[in-house]
Amino acid sequence: MKNWIPWLLIVIAVGILASTFLFDKDEAFTLTVRSCEEAQTILKAVAGEYSKEFGVEITQVETGGDMVMFRKSSRPEGIREVIPFAVIAGEEIRAGVFSEGNNPAKALHFARYLAAPEKGGQIIRQSGAKALAGDVWEDTPNLILYSGGVNRPAVEN
Repeated sequence: MKNWIPWLLIVIAVGILASTFLFDKDEAFTLTVRSCEEAQTILKAVAGEYSKEFGVEITQVETGGDMVMFRKSSRPEGIREVIPFAVIAGEEIRAGVFSEGNNPAKALHFARYLAAPEKGGQIIRQSGAKALAGDVWEDTPNLILYSGGVNRPAVEN
C-alpha cells in the first residue's frame, strides 16, 4: 500500500517543475499609447521591437492610455514622468507617463526603452528623425542617491 507514495511524490514534483518551465510567469500585458501624428511611425517601429523583446502588446489609442507621445509645445494634463526622445521636423517629441494609467511602471519602462540610444534611438535614427541622447539601456536600472549629512537619516529610513 505504501509503495505508491514515492511514485505519487515524483509525479507531483515533475508536475510542479513542468509548470514552472512551460507557463510564463508574467501574464500577458497590453500597454496603451497615444501618439501625436509626427511620432506614429516611430511608435509602430519601436513598439514592434519592444514587443519581440518583452512580450508586451502595445496598442495605439485615441484617448486615455498609459503613455502619450507629444510635442514639447502641447503637454497633456496628468503626466507623471516626461522623457524627451526625438526631434521631428524641428519639434521635440516627448514620452509622458500618465499617473492614472493602468500600469505606470510598464509605461515608464517602454518610455526609457524608446529614449535609449541603442534601442529606440537606433530605430528613430533609421526613420530619419534625430534621436535625443537618453540613458544607456538597462532593463532594471540602478539608482545612486547622494545625500548630505542633514538629509541622510531621512533617506536611509
